[in-house]
Amino acid sequence: MSDQDTTNEVASLSRIIQNAEAHVRREIEQAGNDSSTIGGMYIPYCYLQACLDLHISLRDETCARCRHIVRVRNLAVALAKEEGLPAERTEVVELAALLHDLHDWKYSGSITAGAEASREFLSAQGCPTHVIELVVSTIQRIGFKDELEKGAASEVWPELAVVQDADRLDAIGAIGIARCLTYGGSRNRVLHDPSVKPRHTMSKAEYMDTAAKQTTINHFPEKLLKLKGMMKTTAGRRIAEERHKVMLDYLTRFFQEWEGQA
Repeated sequence: MSDQDTTNEVASLSRIIQNAEAHVRREIEQAGNDSSTIGGMYIPYCYLQACLDLHISLRDETCARCRHIVRVRNLAVALAKEEGLPAERTEVVELAALLHDLHDWKYSGSITAGAEASREFLSAQGCPTHVIELVVSTIQRIGFKDELEKGAASEVWPELAVVQDADRLDAIGAIGIARCLTYGGSRNRVLHDPSVKPRHTMSKAEYMDTAAKQTTINHFPEKLLKLKGMMKTTAGRRIAEERHKVMLDYLTRFFQEWEGQA
């Protein structure tokens, strides 16, 4: 690919992102402030930066997920820069970061809907086929559940490494603690029960079993405390070190207070 071709492709992908943001502005303006309508749409979260710009009132859960997408997008772009990815690969990183939670299986109930919707959106925007395939492949492999199934030894490419690390970094540290507690509360999970032991090893099926008895605090040893060791980029590992420490300090204090010792 020539330098001019690369420049044209980057400009085209930037246009696709701009089109997405313009599209949601129209959708939101038409919906007005009817948060139940907006929340029930499973809004394509690549569009939700525009929601923040417009200060539209959304359901708390939707708005929190919206801000997650913005943070992952920003983190992914920063990681891509630190890792030295060229402009054309950084554009793919940004698209995958924006689309990675579209129709998230935890909310939609489907493990394929997100990738299918992402492909449909990018195709409608005239995105080059090879970029669509790379974005969709990245989205399909980002999740913790997928690494449980395929293992860490499976193929990893730069775009996947960067977006996956960004998504996982947002699951740990101070923000990660807040997200964990918020999600557990939204699902009416018990905060902590010493009689319910954490599952230190899980299959993909076990991880996705929503009927299994779980506690919010157990989510730390079951997943969150493992993420530091699953980072793929040098930049991600550096940031994860501090965020991991924040969680350990929190848990130490939590268990002290739980036992009335502090």
